[in-house]
Amino acid sequence: GAHAAAATRRSRPQDLIFGDAESAQLLHLHDDDLADVASHVANNNSSLLTRFYGLHCTRLRHLKRKVYFVVMASIYGGIPYEKMTIQYDLKGSSHHRDAKKGDYVYKDNDARRNRLALAVGPDKSRAVLRAAAADAEFLARNGVMDYSLLVGIYHVPGKATG
Repeated sequence: GAHAAAATRRSRPQDLIFGDAESAQLLHLHDDDLADVASHVANNNSSLLTRFYGLHCTRLRHLKRKVYFVVMASIYGGIPYEKMTIQYDLKGSSHHRDAKKGDYVYKDNDARRNRLALAVGPDKSRAVLRAAAADAEFLARNGVMDYSLLVGIYHVPGKATG
């Protein structure tokens, strides 16, 4: 959600994201769980699950503590974050799904109020629904209940919108 997004930093090039492990709400995974995730993503190239490239730790001497962080693929395919017009974290629920004042990632109820409508062709729509169903089945099989569709809206300069 917005808290995880607030703690991320984009790299240059724009296809990697660095985030602190606490706000990314990482699960404590055993080696066999990690192997299952890696296998699912490798065998499902169209998977919408985030690609995590590593969990790292460094000691910050001036803070006298260790800091854990993750490196993951950007879901926005290299489009610089600064160019995103608006972002939504959609779960398909209305319960507690309003962005708080100051959040820059909106939620389901905000999408309804803003009358968010995504124009996606039938082939892309079927592909996204198939990928989401396969991911949801994998997550359910592994006891993971939290699944969001992150939508970033980017207006290409000079293109008509509406």
